[in-house]
Amino acid sequence: MPVLVLHLLGEALQRHWQRHRDARRRCRQNCTEDSVHELRTEARRLLACLDLLEVMYFFSALTEARRLVKRRLTSSSALRDLHVQLSLLAGMSGAEVELGLFRAQLLAEEARESRLLAQKLRKPGLAQRITALGKFLSWMPTDRRSDRRLHRLLGSMMARRFDRMAELQRRALADARSIHPARVALKKFRYMAEVLQLALGPACTDELELLHRCQSMQGAIHDLDLILARLATEKTPTGEIPRTTRRELARRRSALWRSYRALAGRCFRDRRALSRMKKTLAHPGAALPAGRK
Repeated sequence: MPVLVLHLLGEALQRHWQRHRDARRRCRQNCTEDSVHELRTEARRLLACLDLLEVMYFFSALTEARRLVKRRLTSSSALRDLHVQLSLLAGMSGAEVELGLFRAQLLAEEARESRLLAQKLRKPGLAQRITALGKFLSWMPTDRRSDRRLHRLLGSMMARRFDRMAELQRRALADARSIHPARVALKKFRYMAEVLQLALGPACTDELELLHRCQSMQGAIHDLDLILARLATEKTPTGEIPRTTRRELARRRSALWRSYRALAGRCFRDRRALSRMKKTLAHPGAALPAGRK
């Protein structure tokens, strides 16, 4: 019997929900850098599943589930930024007194945010919405005609998301101030494409890896922008953070920006390459292996 896309999406939802629950449990026990990163990654994958389900129906359980997952992402963003800033400052030399005091301040903020996140992760509600979504999927029609229609809807949605993402990437290449919205759009599209690949079969690994590299570079640039903005106004009891530290971080940012422009330029300015990537990533129906059609 053929495996329907509806069933595959339902399996993906339950799989990523279980992974998110496991990551939430580990993060509640200990909010380390790895556990927070895992929590945010699994939250984004679960959110991608929910975004894909919007092509079928839009009702209260889906809206509430998306809101609760986004709340967890927002709740963990401050702690994640502190982890990154501590990593960026690790091993930097010069003006040890000022940097030591600044690190101590970051560590105090990290401890406070860890306690707050552990408390927020105890709030219930998401499991009920996911259960309601599972029941809704079980009531959906499972004939081949409905399955083909779902294929078309997913393809149209992914094509629109891809066009929007590619446009924002081109804007970011022209204006560095646009890199954050470009990063958000790329991240959302990549996670949705990744969920579809896991559900429908591995057919676009190289393209997803390329997007992952672009996203990682954008994230590193954004992180450097955040810490440079903070260091520009931050003061310790002994004075300002030394300029040598800021210059070193700015040098890293410039080198990373050049690397990102070279990579993203090849991806998003070459129309042929862009067309091939869109055909592969934005049409999940074409990626189904023969055994699962």
